[in-house]
Amino acid sequence: MAAAFPPQWLCALPNVGLDAIALCGGKAVGLAALARAGLPVPPAVVVTHAAFMAVVQPGPPPDASAGVEAWAAYWASVAANIDACDVPTTLLAALQTQVASWGALAVRSSMAVEDSQRGAAPGLFASRTHVAVPALADALRAVWASACTPMVARYRAHRNNAATGFGVAVVVQDFVEGDAVVVYTRRFGAPESSMMMIQRDGATHEVQRSADDAIVRLALAAEAAIDAAATGADVELIVRPSGELAVVQARAIVQPPVPKRDVRAAPPDALIASMRADGRVWTLDFAHNPTPLSTAQAELVQAVQAAGIAPFSLRLCAGYLYSAIGPSVTAYPLAADAAGVAAQWATLAARIETQLRPDDDSLQAAVRSYLAFYDLWANDAAPLIKAARRGFHDAMANAGLAAQATALAAQLQRPSAIDRQLQRCAAGELDETQLQAQLGDVATEWDVAAATYCEHWATVQQTLARLRAAPPTTTAAMAPVALAPALQQAYAIAALGTDYAEQDDLWFFRAQANVRRALLRLAARLDIASDDIWWLSWSLLDDVEHFDNNRAHAIARAARAAAQRAALWHMPLVIGSEAPTPAAVAGGGPTFTGTVVRLQPHMLPDTSVHAQLGPRTVVVTRALTPGLALALAGIAGIVCDSGGLLDHGAAMARELGIPYVVGASDVYDRCHDGQRIAVDPSSGTVTLLD
Repeated sequence: MAAAFPPQWLCALPNVGLDAIALCGGKAVGLAALARAGLPVPPAVVVTHAAFMAVVQPGPPPDASAGVEAWAAYWASVAANIDACDVPTTLLAALQTQVASWGALAVRSSMAVEDSQRGAAPGLFASRTHVAVPALADALRAVWASACTPMVARYRAHRNNAATGFGVAVVVQDFVEGDAVVVYTRRFGAPESSMMMIQRDGATHEVQRSADDAIVRLALAAEAAIDAAATGADVELIVRPSGELAVVQARAIVQPPVPKRDVRAAPPDALIASMRADGRVWTLDFAHNPTPLSTAQAELVQAVQAAGIAPFSLRLCAGYLYSAIGPSVTAYPLAADAAGVAAQWATLAARIETQLRPDDDSLQAAVRSYLAFYDLWANDAAPLIKAARRGFHDAMANAGLAAQATALAAQLQRPSAIDRQLQRCAAGELDETQLQAQLGDVATEWDVAAATYCEHWATVQQTLARLRAAPPTTTAAMAPVALAPALQQAYAIAALGTDYAEQDDLWFFRAQANVRRALLRLAARLDIASDDIWWLSWSLLDDVEHFDNNRAHAIARAARAAAQRAALWHMPLVIGSEAPTPAAVAGGGPTFTGTVVRLQPHMLPDTSVHAQLGPRTVVVTRALTPGLALALAGIAGIVCDSGGLLDHGAAMARELGIPYVVGASDVYDRCHDGQRIAVDPSSGTVTLLD
């Protein structure tokens, strides 16, 4: 290693000390600790930060307090230097001497900002494998350049540039052929657990840390060597074709940060004691009303219950809506063929349309209209839809084709009625006046306190602009279904049921909007703030002669505060029975809800995408890359179609404290932008709410 360059440019792996992160980077420090512990680490040499600085000659960095933009510009200038520089022949000759007997090489990043207990930077930097000795210079440049991306600049800002340093080093290692195995020696989020996680061939499973297994023993030895017993270690092993093991990476697991807010507590037992004593099973209407209702919506619920018009019972608990199934009712008398079902629905739809026109502008008339509609919906529309869908499954089961029924029923799913109308308007099939007539009453929540689209039509116009700007899409025609005639008829009826289920949503929005408009008119007449009208009891509004605005404002303020307190409670999904068993673990972090933004990594350069992201955004994506996760800091959570718990993208989400679920198959295709979504990472449950 003689001579023509400073000796600190190269460092053999065992000589890298624990204090050498600034010079040799986190990966090299970890590998050196493994080697000193006698573990099977392939031989390696480090091209240090000193070599990087001398060869690339970057200019002076910005002040440590500079913003992300200044640092991104600095690293962009460094990247330009990398493209222009020549790697000294003396450095390459010394490297080639070191690696001459190794065969193929692995050239990996070893940055000061990665692979430490403060942060792992999973997947942000480049690695090159199967590198031939003549290609070393290009591989070095590629790894150096990966330290200069805007994505890394954002990560450095997140980690605090001044505290982590700028060390840019590269590990050149003997490349080991074989099967890759990733081991997390402790669970992320639960380092006290006695279980460890192993990912191999795309599958993840858990084993006891005490298991008598060569992979477990080697991973625990690596954990001890890097002093990561408290947090656990992320260990990458290679199983050689001979069965021998090699360790090519070990770093401390960056355990998720403790949430700044308190975890939602259970409600006071006295609140639900009477519902438990009732003897019935009460189910939370989480899909439609995951948060406490406004006083106005609660009044509607109580009006429905008092009228006794539904074949089920409704009850409020701390503002949350629960329902209990009533006595079984006779099956709906469905017509025998699709034409007959369509005629039944047309007659029913005409009756509902009549009931959705209140007699006058009063609140009382709007509520009468709502109850008349609810009666027809609960006792005719909903049972007809259920019978239309159920009949196909029953007919298929009777024919011994139950498994095929599920797959065929899935073909019937299509975009919602709202989405279809938006697409038609964007394509020029509807003008905007027609669209507003159809969708103006739609609201973002099932609560009369939620504003309708008609009240903020500009947001619909923005949606239309995005749809018109997008490339045209064509929907493939549904392939004909080859079934016996009787089954074909049942399938056609089920298709009608799917369409009718979308129509009744629009009716519900209209019934709700009638009540909302009546309340807004009453607020104007009584000089009540529009934000207060939703939080006042209707008995108070009835007493116009003695109405007091100041008192009303105080009552509304107290009701809003009570709902906000109740929103912090973790209400039971079921009261009076055991809750359903959760599905397999598929994510990390606390339960989260929000509004869907569908996003893929290639969309990140579009700055308009970032305007959609906020603390109530849930990004749904097909693939969770580290760069995508890094750009999403501060959102409510992430749902990903694919991936494993130990992948780099999931590791980055954990490091940034973003709750997430991976492996949620097909959610990206089944949801749409603006949709409400609720996610429980502990069970892997993803619920599309509208």
